[in-house]
Amino acid sequence: MSVEDPDKVINIIKEIQKDGKISEEMANTCKEKFIKVHQMLMQSLKSEKVLMDESRVLKEKLQQEIQKLEHAHNNKKANEDTMKDLNDKIKNFKKETDAVEDRDANLRHEIENLERDKVNLEKDLRDRRERERELLVPEIEAMKNKIKNLQELKETNEKLITQKEKENTHLEEINKDLEDKAGHKEENEKLSTEYLNIKYEPDRLGKKNNSFKNEVEELEGQVNTTKEEIAKLDAKKAKIEANVAHIEEEIKELNKKKEKKENEKSQKEDRIKQEETILANNGKKKNLLKAERNEVERTIKMLKDDKRSLTETRNSLSKKIEEEKRKYKKTEYQLNNFLNTIKEYENKIGATTKMYEEKVKEHKQQQEYDKKVYEENQLFFGVLVSKRIEEKKMDADQAATKDQIEQLEGQVEKLRDEETKLVEEIKFLSTIREKMARTASQAMAQARETKEELKVKELLILDLNKKFQETEFRLNSFVALYEDVRNARNKYMSLIQNSSQDLAEMKERIKILQNEVEILRNECSDKDRDLVDIKHNVTLAVYKRDSQRAELNKCDFKCRNKQSISGQKVNEGDKLNLIINSLEKDMNNLTNKYEAACGHRNYMGIQLIDRNDELCILYEKSNIHENILKSGEQLIREKEEEIRMLNLEHKERNRQLEVIRKKVPEVPELASKVATHKNELHDAKERVYDLSEKLEDPDKHPIWRNLDGEDPDEEQLKAKIQVLEERLNNKKEMLLEKELVCEEVSNLAEKLRKQALDGRKNTLEIAERINEFKARTTELSRKMLATVSELSMFQSKALKLQEEKDRKEEVLETAVQRLEQGEPPTNDCEIEWERMEKNRVRRIEESEKRRQRKELERQLPMMGVKTHAVPRPNNYMRPDLEIPRPYGGHPPFKPSDPGANMRHIQKPTKREIDA
Repeated sequence: MSVEDPDKVINIIKEIQKDGKISEEMANTCKEKFIKVHQMLMQSLKSEKVLMDESRVLKEKLQQEIQKLEHAHNNKKANEDTMKDLNDKIKNFKKETDAVEDRDANLRHEIENLERDKVNLEKDLRDRRERERELLVPEIEAMKNKIKNLQELKETNEKLITQKEKENTHLEEINKDLEDKAGHKEENEKLSTEYLNIKYEPDRLGKKNNSFKNEVEELEGQVNTTKEEIAKLDAKKAKIEANVAHIEEEIKELNKKKEKKENEKSQKEDRIKQEETILANNGKKKNLLKAERNEVERTIKMLKDDKRSLTETRNSLSKKIEEEKRKYKKTEYQLNNFLNTIKEYENKIGATTKMYEEKVKEHKQQQEYDKKVYEENQLFFGVLVSKRIEEKKMDADQAATKDQIEQLEGQVEKLRDEETKLVEEIKFLSTIREKMARTASQAMAQARETKEELKVKELLILDLNKKFQETEFRLNSFVALYEDVRNARNKYMSLIQNSSQDLAEMKERIKILQNEVEILRNECSDKDRDLVDIKHNVTLAVYKRDSQRAELNKCDFKCRNKQSISGQKVNEGDKLNLIINSLEKDMNNLTNKYEAACGHRNYMGIQLIDRNDELCILYEKSNIHENILKSGEQLIREKEEEIRMLNLEHKERNRQLEVIRKKVPEVPELASKVATHKNELHDAKERVYDLSEKLEDPDKHPIWRNLDGEDPDEEQLKAKIQVLEERLNNKKEMLLEKELVCEEVSNLAEKLRKQALDGRKNTLEIAERINEFKARTTELSRKMLATVSELSMFQSKALKLQEEKDRKEEVLETAVQRLEQGEPPTNDCEIEWERMEKNRVRRIEESEKRRQRKELERQLPMMGVKTHAVPRPNNYMRPDLEIPRPYGGHPPFKPSDPGANMRHIQKPTKREIDA
């Protein structure tokens, strides 16, 4: 006898009534009690099913939430690891930035030193050039004068040499004359000999002798004069030769000095060239250092940006960690509250179980009492009257219990009204709190605005100071611009080269970043695919688990039904009592589980809200990253535009170079023009110098002017001093008055400051209270949301169960109608009946075959041939026959159809077998 069909029990009661063992009233009461008990039992079974389903769903949710918690813990650990890594990176970046800043400072210091050295070297060069010019100009002029003198001496020497040659020719003529005179001497000697020979002839030769004497004396005088002239000429010749040798030595010494000066000049020119090369190298080094400085500044900017981004990420992560800690503390607090509520509910459940056990005992006593009354009723009919009286008493007790229930319901309604009042008070307090928070936030906002305005004004002051310094720096820099313009062209060329190198490096970096982005996108797509596969596998596993659990529940249910049927056949009454007790225990366990699941469900709802907030934060981060990418692309476009403009400038510079190269043939003319202009400039400078000297000396300058006016007397000065002293005394009195006012104002300000500090303390207490009220309101709102969600879940479950009930009732009605019409109740029933018939026919056929086989075995002779050998039909078949061959008891291997997992298996590579 099953639990779900009460008609059998009612029929048994009717049969007992027909036999006359029970009266009609007793039978009716028994029927009513049985129907009530049956209804209670059916409700308990239904509730048990519902609670089992709910417990299964809650277990699944619990497992999911546990997995989520584990995942959150893992994420937390990963976030902590990432935080550590980021902190390490930040420390490394700080070290790198410090090193870069130190290097930048050193480079700046070196650049400043080099610039100072350059300036000093340029000054030294200028001074040296000026000194050398000052030293060399007189030497050059002296050398020029010496060269002129030497040239004059040379000319004079040449003239002297020509004169000497003339004199030599004259001397030769004189020598010739002397030789002639020597001839004359010989003639004189001959004459003297003739004179001696003719001496003794005075008379005859007297006149001739006197004439010859006179001629001889004259000739001797001429000889003496010629000898003196020859001696003088020899002395002059010796002097001239000595002068010529001395002049030649002086010319050699001057040539040596000239060579030395030229060597010194060449050495100085080499030194000047070396210093110019050193200056050029220093300029190049300066440009390189400036380029390195720019690169270092760029790297510093990049590192600062990275540092800012890292600090922002670190702050965001620290904020997240603090939020997670707060949430963790909140969850711990809620968990403690839930545990306390669970303990209270357990105490209540214990009290209700005790009450229930007492009621069960009373029910058993009532049943025993009913049995006794029934026995006595069979013996004594008069006992019925007493039973009716007792039933009336029971009715009165029931009415009293109903009154108590109504009173309790009234108390519950009162408590609900109080709850609504408290909710309204909470709302009112929340509105007050919000107003207070708004006022506080407005005050804080005003204070922040004032602080920001002060900061802005301070920044404006700093900017103005910087602008003032920049203007001074510009004034100083414009003075040095003339010299910087000369080196601008070389600098621009070096900058173009550096920019081209930077451009190439930027392109390479962009390519590297694009490759990294593509790699990350590919990894993201691979991970998305893996995630889809994992989700698919998880859904399949969950589906299999649910199906297996459903089958297990069905088997358990069938087993219980069979056990209940077997127990009912033994003793239906005992079975009903046992079922009630077991149901009560299950109800208690399920209520405990249900309350725990409700608490866990509320906790999970809170976590879902928190996860939704985290999702929103992540979406905001993704939007920020997208904006960063867009800004990066915009910067790349700007850089490309700058590159294009630089290329155009490069082309323009090349064109200018070509124009300059075309003008190269005009360089000599331009050089001559430059020389003329330099001479003009030198003349103009000398004129400026003369004019400045005239301006500085007032005596030399003809223009001067007397100043008008008169010097004041002593009386006037004393009167002015008295007036100024009176004004000073008035100012001192004003200053004392203002100092007194300032002291009063400072005292008042201190009082106001103390009042403000006292007010701040009160505001802190009020803020703490507001936070407490806010926490309470949030807890109450969460509890309300949890109860609302529970109610919505129960409502949805009730609607689903109502739909299932309606559907099953419709199926039952259609089945009854089809049975009345002589049709099968459902198509499944018909199919199952056909299957059962087929199985029955198959069994009959198999039994018939078995019977025929046994008869054949009986008909075989006693010594009939029987064998236990393995049949080998293939051995007796020719290989030429194209017919299917039997394979015996071991069929060949047939591979299964390829499933969804085959895509994860690689195809085997065919290997060649070397014999």
